[in-house]
Amino acid sequence: MAIQAHLVELERKHKILENELHEALVHLSTDDLQIVELKRRKL
Repeated sequence: MAIQAHLVELERKHKILENELHEALVHLSTDDLQIVELKRRKL
């Protein structure tokens, strides 16, 4: 059961990072390094 909980948590974090990345890409003022960091964390 612990593995399932871990997978759910990873999916939740992935979705949050995906949303953050989308918002960063929409705003032109976002630094390229910040976008790269979000992409790295999403992996």
